[in-house]
Amino acid sequence: MPKLPLPPITGEEEARIQAGIAQDPDAPEMTDGQAAQMRPAAEVLPPVLYAALTRAVGPQAPRQRSRDGSSWVCPW
Repeated sequence: MPKLPLPPITGEEEARIQAGIAQDPDAPEMTDGQAAQMRPAAEVLPPVLYAALTRAVGPQAPRQRSRDGSSWVCPW
């Protein structure tokens, strides 16, 4: 099924969405100070843990294009 384009969000809808995000106590937005303190995982994690989290998991399932060419699918 083809994806239908979404209508653009109006300024009023965007303001309502942003207000809802700001009111969520479980997901506060990151401050500029917090963002400035961030460091790459490779610098802060023990090497063994970083390697375990970033290694390849094994061969990927072969993939092919769907009949209409719009997406990739697993052949089985």
